[in-house]
Amino acid sequence: MSIGIKIKKGLDLPIAGTVADTLSITVKPTPSVAINPDDFIGLVPKMEVREGDAVLAGQPLFHDKRHEEIKVVSPAAGKVKAVVRGERRKILRVEVEVAGNEAKQLSVEDVFSSPVKAKSLLLESGLWAMMSQRPYAVVPDPSAEIRDIFVTGFDSSPLAVAKTEFTGRQTGHSRRCAPARDAHFRENIHFMPPRPGLPPDRRRRNCNRGRPSSGR
Repeated sequence: MSIGIKIKKGLDLPIAGTVADTLSITVKPTPSVAINPDDFIGLVPKMEVREGDAVLAGQPLFHDKRHEEIKVVSPAAGKVKAVVRGERRKILRVEVEVAGNEAKQLSVEDVFSSPVKAKSLLLESGLWAMMSQRPYAVVPDPSAEIRDIFVTGFDSSPLAVAKTEFTGRQTGHSRRCAPARDAHFRENIHFMPPRPGLPPDRRRRNCNRGRPSSGR
């Protein structure tokens, strides 16, 4: 026999302090960065660089074995410090020792003039790997026909910081989605309004090929 307990008003725990609600963030330089292939669900990595190689920001570190056009790029310029492997030589992470700020240059001229150019730029720049295909949050298949794209700008986690400055930028983000909608993804692009004030770096882009969902 189960016993159900209903809580109407909850309980305030006497814990000192509150969640900060400020955009004052101090950015400190980091000596190294790392990319974890397990963060890209469904991607089977194949290395394009070796330990000791010099890389630029935006230069591919590895690609998907099944779809070689899907690339994961370096977030910073420097030297490949280590390629850490686990059991059966599984790639656990790729470490890059940060040095300099050189970046790989990509042409964006007439990128939205054709579907092929739009998709090629997303694949080459590593942005394609940052998207997730519903319902299983895997890296989207480049050969699949995309019906909808959801650009989300909210965070539903319990202790997420509620920022208020981001709400005024919704119109701008919607406007920047227009070129993509007019090019390859012209069918449907849905801009999901943020929970009041989520900072832009907390946004997540989702790619949907199936039925529309609530946007969570």
